[in-house]
Amino acid sequence: MLSRWQSHFLTVLGVLALLLAIGDATLIATNRAEQGAINERQVFLQQTASLEGLYREMVKALADLAVRNGDRRVLEALAAQGISVTVNTSSPGSAAVDPTAKK
Repeated sequence: MLSRWQSHFLTVLGVLALLLAIGDATLIATNRAEQGAINERQVFLQQTASLEGLYREMVKALADLAVRNGDRRVLEALAAQGISVTVNTSSPGSAAVDPTAKK
């Protein structure tokens, strides 16, 4: 038979093991939720990376039209988005676009 202190000690160890198991289950559930959110962001990044070339061409065409037509509002809108447009003086009507200069 167990003495009184041994019984209390084993009870405390049992409660501690139960609390650790509950904590572990909570951490597992939280980890799975975070992994799901990370996977969603990764899918979004992969989908938008394939559109980068299209967006770059759209911005270049918009900048070329704005320079050709002298549309300051479009150039200001591009600048507000952090896209710098410089006019290439060697060939009239062409613009060099730096879409990497975003804020």
